Amino acid sequence: MSAASDAACVAQKVGLRWRWPAWPALALLLAAAPASAAPETPEEIRACMARNLPENSTSQTIELESTDRTGGARQLVVRVLWKRFDDGKSRVRLRVEEPSDLEGASYLSIDDQTLYLYLPEIGKPRRIAPGAASGSLWGTDFSYADVKHLDGFGLEGALERLPDREVEGAPARVISVRPAPGTASPYERVLVLVDPVTCIALRTELYERGETPRKVLTVPRVKLAQDGPRWIPQELELHDLRDGTTTRLRVRESRTDVEIPDRLFNPNQMGRSN
Repeated sequence: MSAASDAACVAQKVGLRWRWPAWPALALLLAAAPASAAPETPEEIRACMARNLPENSTSQTIELESTDRTGGARQLVVRVLWKRFDDGKSRVRLRVEEPSDLEGASYLSIDDQTLYLYLPEIGKPRRIAPGAASGSLWGTDFSYADVKHLDGFGLEGALERLPDREVEGAPARVISVRPAPGTASPYERVLVLVDPVTCIALRTELYERGETPRKVLTVPRVKLAQDGPRWIPQELELHDLRDGTTTRLRVRESRTDVEIPDRLFNPNQMGRSN
């Protein structure tokens, strides 16, 4: 069976909806495969995934719902801006819109390495040191480093192809990634399980140390949608296995290749809403 007919079967099986609902920081993590052939090498898989990134920019609204081990839940509404600059590198900015006690809090990632956090009560941005990158972002299971990791889809570092594993009853390509020394990552290694038909990373395991992952990021096939040649996640879950907590991310609204002023990605302008 060809890769194109495989893709059609997947679409029929999971009942995908044809619209664009992706978060750009995830688009590079959860990207589309070419219809011609399934990627095999780590470099082919990385290139295949990277093709899902928008051409220039994206403005989105996402919902983050965090659940603690007692079942208590907290919900945030966050505006996400992503833009590719003239040098080919991208920046991503997150700004909390709800709840009111966090409104205006912002996060900025520059080149996936330089991270900033802004809190309205402080009134100025502060740079996040690599050693503090594992701190929780606004009480969710996403750390400062996890957001940067999603923007770079976890494939920056030493790559190794491992034997396939099953995800939801179907084989997935497995890549092991060891972040380069000095990067803002608290993880010793990352395992990315990629669907060979769509090039969606259906499962990402984040290891701090040892053989048990600290966190697991999952994307159910039923939460995928297709936009032209791209397969896009509508929803994902991040599970903190040590703390027994979960954060679910849903996309409410998305616009691609819109005009976004460069100044909104300047650390000194993080207090501005537009």
